[in-house]
Amino acid sequence: MEQSNRLEQELDDLLRHYRDACPDMEGSPLFLPRLWERIDAREANVFAWRRLARGFVTFAAAVSILFALLIFLPSQKALPDYTSYVETLADTQLAGMSAEPANAPVYVPPREDRGL
Repeated sequence: MEQSNRLEQELDDLLRHYRDACPDMEGSPLFLPRLWERIDAREANVFAWRRLARGFVTFAAAVSILFALLIFLPSQKALPDYTSYVETLADTQLAGMSAEPANAPVYVPPREDRGL
């Protein structure tokens, strides 16, 4: 019993010190309007960032769609005709068959040794 009375007394002292440290504030007629002004100021700041972020996302989506279209649409430029060495050699032999005998040697220049 004595223990519980002592704890209640300590709690009462603690609450009294708290009340003394944080005095009751009387509400003025401008309390709510000022409170709403502060809330609106925070929301306006958040709204500006939100609008900026949405604009950035929209721009990024548009650029992504543009790049996708550029990749998937066919190019108007003709690609160069890449042929292998063997194909070029065969074409050369076929073009020269009428002028040269079939067993005529074909000169192939030596490869340059590049020190590999």
